[in-house]
Amino acid sequence: MKIFIYWNRIDNDSKKIYKFLKKDSFREELESKNEVYYHEPYISFQIDKSILEKIASSDVVMFFTHGEEDAILKSKYIQQDQKKNFSFIDFENASILAKKKVIAICCDSAKALGRYCVDTDIKSDFYIGFQDGIIYDDGAHKNVRGLIYDSYSDAFEKTILLSLHSKCNAQQFVQYLIKSINDMMTNKILNETDDRTLGSLGTITFHRQSAASLIALGNVCSPVFC
Repeated sequence: MKIFIYWNRIDNDSKKIYKFLKKDSFREELESKNEVYYHEPYISFQIDKSILEKIASSDVVMFFTHGEEDAILKSKYIQQDQKKNFSFIDFENASILAKKKVIAICCDSAKALGRYCVDTDIKSDFYIGFQDGIIYDDGAHKNVRGLIYDSYSDAFEKTILLSLHSKCNAQQFVQYLIKSINDMMTNKILNETDDRTLGSLGTITFHRQSAASLIALGNVCSPVFC
């Protein structure tokens, strides 16, 4: 299969939460059976013809970045009037995802953009994404953000590789990922910190809410990798 991966390395949090993407072992395993193209900018960029051609020729398109209900973003922006320049995929160019298997690991985009991609003439094969925000901390513990970065990164890596070898479908991918996110966070709290207050109801609740907002839309029985 041909796979396109966009990894936002412009923003510090995106570099950390998706850090598994830089591991040689992960790339080697993914590339062993697939043709993979990575676009992983460190600075702001314009979407040019070569990027669009890579997406158009791919079977699976994966985004690891920031998002909003109606857009997958290249990176964060500060003022609302900047949004258009920072949008990677929105309603105007979503047709590039026609017939694609889409995995959007970013905040919110499944809520509106994902439904648009599967429900209109675009007919993306499926769209996996979050309907709400990916919460990085609980606002109460200074150490929790690092643990969450690590738990998400480990969960994303584990689920993608499991799906690669098990030929699971989109719905199963979401189920595996929800379980992995929750399991990884619990493991980090129990085994990598002495601060047991990180296991408080508030911290775990925020984290589980993020995981629970994951959804598969469209042809949920379609295999993720085949």
